[in-house]
Amino acid sequence: MAIGTDVLDEGEELCSAIAADFSKALFFLGKLIFERERFYQRILHNETAYQLQRRLQFAGLNTMVLSVRVLEPIELAQFSSDAA
Repeated sequence: MAIGTDVLDEGEELCSAIAADFSKALFFLGKLIFERERFYQRILHNETAYQLQRRLQFAGLNTMVLSVRVLEPIELAQFSSDAA
């Protein structure tokens, strides 16, 4: 676990430390895909996984970016009225 102000620097250090212990390590990164994307979500979450992937690839570490769907919550009132 690490604490820092820059996610990319801390992530790169953690992955390098893990790769030193496990030579065949494969790192999985998550790219958030929002069902209804807001403008601030694009700024906060858009490129972090790809930037870390680039750093790790140039350091010789294997990485893979996976899409993670973020769905809107179902309204309970709407759900219960449909059943009635």
